[in-house]
Amino acid sequence: MRLLLRFGFLAAFAGLLVGLALRVALTRRRFAALVLLTLAPLVAHAGYLVSLASRAGLPSTRVLVFVAGALLIVLSAGLGAGPLTRQRPWLAVGVPLLATLAYAVLGAVTLGPAWGPKAYTPDALAGAAYVLASVFFAALLVPFAPAARQPLEPTGERRQP
Repeated sequence: MRLLLRFGFLAAFAGLLVGLALRVALTRRRFAALVLLTLAPLVAHAGYLVSLASRAGLPSTRVLVFVAGALLIVLSAGLGAGPLTRQRPWLAVGVPLLATLAYAVLGAVTLGPAWGPKAYTPDALAGAAYVLASVFFAALLVPFAPAARQPLEPTGERRQP
């Protein structure tokens, strides 16, 4: 467990460094596109689980429910990325982590009970790599989140703090 925590801190630190480098290269105009890119580990892990479930012979209804749920998570996070980056940029930083949490619940509810009697099981290393990738991408988004805007006065000028 300690090793996983250390790798988590390393992933967060590396994400911050890469985010700072990308912030200089891409500017904040690419913030929404980067939020969409952070969903790539979810799609990759879902593909891994679907291929493993098909090899294990899990019931197709459970697999279809899992695929539909994963698509719903990706679509809702992707559609919410644009408005969040403009209105609530710090919430957009949490999109990969919220998607990871929803995806973990989805996998536990839909595919979790079906793995018991089968010879195949998902690899814990793949799950840990997925979580670490989500931490990396969430940290990558931190430098792109702009500061809160000062509200405009009725005259159109910004308030001085």
